Parts: sequence; C-alpha cells; structure tokens
Amino acid sequence: MHPLTSPPQDRSSSVEIAPSDIPTRLSPEIEKLSQTFPYPWLPNNPMRERIHSMLPSRQEAEYLCTQARLNALWQYNLDPSETWLPNLVHHVYTTPVSSSI
Repeated sequence: MHPLTSPPQDRSSSVEIAPSDIPTRLSPEIEKLSQTFPYPWLPNNPMRERIHSMLPSRQEAEYLCTQARLNALWQYNLDPSETWLPNLVHHVYTTPVSSSI
C-alpha cells in the first residue's frame, strides 16, 4: 500500500491520567480566594503577603507581560494601549502589601 493511502492510525493515547495525578499549581488557599473575586480584600489580609511573596521578580514580570502582549494578547486585547501592562506591573510591585485597596 502506498504511504499516502495507508489506513488511518489510532493516535489516541492509551495512558489515562487520573485527576489526582495532576499536580496542583496553586495552594488551596489561593484557589479558594478565586471563588470570592471580585469582593474587596481586607487591608491586612495575611494571604496578600503570601501571594506577594510568590510573585516573580519585577523584571521577570515585565518580560512575561511583554511576551504575552506580543504573542498572545493579540487574540483578545483587554486594553490596546502600550501603557496598560507596565502600569499594572508598576502598581503591583510598588504598592505596599499592607495598604488598603
């Protein structure tokens, strides 16, 4: 049989991954917070410090935001201005964790 006319091959995987085998990337506390969004946070919520400590360096955050804007956000661009992401990063990295929002 010619290679271009060969019968279709089964490309499905025989390996199944149980949900318990998939590593959780976020702590349960942070996942729980997503259920309360967009309600305001308490000014001195200890979870804010924990989340802030998990952030990448500001330089890495700026790089990641730039890469997202150039390579992914063209599909759905929240804000077309060139300053939106830099302003967001600036706010996240310069606002004291203990300040009220």
